[in-house]
Amino acid sequence: MAGLRSAVTARPHLVLLDLELPDQCAIDLLPALRAAARAPVIAITSRADECHIVTALNAGADSCLIRPFSADLLLAKVGAALRADAGQLPDPPILVFGGLAIDIENRVVELDGGTLCLSPKEYDLLVYMALRAGEVVPLRDLLTEVWRLPDTYRCTTVQVHISWLRSKLRETARKPRYLHTVPGAGLRFEVPQDPPDTAHM
Repeated sequence: MAGLRSAVTARPHLVLLDLELPDQCAIDLLPALRAAARAPVIAITSRADECHIVTALNAGADSCLIRPFSADLLLAKVGAALRADAGQLPDPPILVFGGLAIDIENRVVELDGGTLCLSPKEYDLLVYMALRAGEVVPLRDLLTEVWRLPDTYRCTTVQVHISWLRSKLRETARKPRYLHTVPGAGLRFEVPQDPPDTAHM
């Protein structure tokens, strides 16, 4: 997850992604990584079975390297990926989730074509959750990572900001669009499959 966040801010020219990550399935991270980095991705794996490689390529990898491999092969793969990407201007780090677009570089958020006016903490909360789309994030983690407060503090301020952010995203806790409460576990960011039911907002 730290590498994914770094890819948003560092804007690398190329990413080498080890598919055997210790903390999360790397293939699940590929769509978010491509949306965040907009850079060629070379996947590195110890598994040579075709199904595994095809899954990685379909998820967003540009090519795969199977261990063990030589430094010469790695450099050749990197050179080929950079040549294929040459001449393209680097895209700004913009995350797009349905009707929601987050311009990381300029801290601008648009929803359904209109610009949202978010407070700094609302913006930080939204970006933190968006970078972890599909993951259940405990409120205590939001308190320590977004607010930089000890987890001994009460989570009231987190809950209040979630409520404010939901209002600006034109959703409610009962009718969530992006921010879904998981009872007893935390908050999960999801990409809506259908347009919002504005008649009930």
